[in-house]
Amino acid sequence: MKLNFSVTRFLSALILALASGCVPIEETTDIPAELAGKWYDKDYFFTFEITEDGEGYIAEKRLHYAVTIAGSHVRFKDEETSSEKGSFYYSIDGGKMIMKTASGVFDALEAGSPFMKSNSSPQDHGPPVEFIGNWYSINHPSTTPNFTITADKKITISGYEAPYNVVISENILSVFTGNSNLEGTFHYLIRYNESIKYDEMSVSGGTDICTGLSLLSPFAKKN
Repeated sequence: MKLNFSVTRFLSALILALASGCVPIEETTDIPAELAGKWYDKDYFFTFEITEDGEGYIAEKRLHYAVTIAGSHVRFKDEETSSEKGSFYYSIDGGKMIMKTASGVFDALEAGSPFMKSNSSPQDHGPPVEFIGNWYSINHPSTTPNFTITADKKITISGYEAPYNVVISENILSVFTGNSNLEGTFHYLIRYNESIKYDEMSVSGGTDICTGLSLLSPFAKKN
């Protein structure tokens, strides 16, 4: 009878714990594929990165962390002491991440939610999120953008009035009038520049209306 009572009490406690959400979820460094990657905020700026091997990076802080996850709870920890530096709960729907209950180093970042992962697009077949924004020459400062790429696959280049259509394939960006009139191309490389805290695009091999962009490279994406 004592055994049956113990089993009954255990099952009752388990059911109560499940109902109240109090069952602890194991913390792990195994990062889900949907979470791993570079994440851009709603203004299309690179904000943080989580790698598949459990490392994290916050652009504004310019610091690296160890990452653990328990269910939908993500924790960024000091790599040496394992002390928690920030955390958040997340959900991903339609490729967009909603961040909730952020703390520590993520406290001010929650306002940038929803986030989009690198190479994803806010519109079907649109440019990857890292391309979208105003791009300024770093070595030849200007009060206006040297070029701007928008979510609807358009590019406006300084000195040219009308916006053009954009096609991005591998490491080449092509500029079109309409769907078939090629106006210029350039090769690109995008990376995060820690010293200026912005995405940086290096441009080379510009042709036709893009020729001048090669001379002004590299560019920083700013508001």
